[in-house]
Amino acid sequence: MSPVEHVLDMLKQRIYRRRNITKHLIKLHEALLDEWDNIPQRCSASNVCSMGRICSEQLPTRVGYTRN
Repeated sequence: MSPVEHVLDMLKQRIYRRRNITKHLIKLHEALLDEWDNIPQRCSASNVCSMGRICSEQLPTRVGYTRN
């Protein structure tokens, strides 16, 4: 339900699509930064904007506290 989770999932998918996923930490870090810069801002904004609707749909179905 978190917008951050959606963005991180998108980042993970972009990394997995790369042909040469490296085992070198520095190269992986560079790839993550590169992909992070290439995620369109509208994707993040739409995730944040949809939270009001999602919360409105989910809150009535929950009873009591949720475990996190």
